[in-house]
Amino acid sequence: GHALIPTGLAIALDDPGYAAMIFARSGLAIKHGLAPANCVGVVDSDYRGEIKVALMNHGKEDFVENK
Repeated sequence: GHALIPTGLAIALDDPGYAAMIFARSGLAIKHGLAPANCVGVVDSDYRGEIKVALMNHGKEDFVENK
């Protein structure tokens, strides 16, 4: 399945030539089959708001994080 996960983070990139990147955590991918739905997330410099991450669960079990 897939889900849109809120991070509670917001950033402001002042240069239009910059972008923030969201990459997979290898441990989560190997242990639980979790990976960004679009492989690499890109936050454009003009985006303002909470960063949310689209995740795909390629594993066989549900994954719940309670931090």
